[in-house]
Amino acid sequence: MEPLLLSVHVVAGILFVGGSAIATSLFPRYVPVTGEDGSQERSRAVAAALHRITRGYSIAGLIVPAAGIVLAFVQGRTGEIWITLAMILTAAAGFLLAVHIYPRQRDALATPGTRDRLRSLSMSAGIYNVLWTVVVVLMIVRPGAAEGA
Repeated sequence: MEPLLLSVHVVAGILFVGGSAIATSLFPRYVPVTGEDGSQERSRAVAAALHRITRGYSIAGLIVPAAGIVLAFVQGRTGEIWITLAMILTAAAGFLLAVHIYPRQRDALATPGTRDRLRSLSMSAGIYNVLWTVVVVLMIVRPGAAEGA
């Protein structure tokens, strides 16, 4: 059971979290912006596809924490600090995505603005990616893990 849960957890993380991380990072590059002369630049079709990927992969990515929590219970590791930190950071990444990134992407597609408007969206995508990077490092380093486990 453990190898199956670990495999699902890791593969889903690579595919779904990785996919949403890439989509959130690339979105600001392609979303239409209004130029100085009032014309629109960039590709709305690519931005719309990245927005759909952000949503779809993020929903599918719920498999990652679900499998991780079940795996932690099966292994008896729920009290270890690295598991707790990983769950907190995962929740923070999900919150950032659901409350800030996805709605801002939707707004940017609906009403093209200036490049300046996209700075906070780009920064949020960077923070989202850093949160996931820290989670991966926690999974590898496992600070406070029980000896011999």
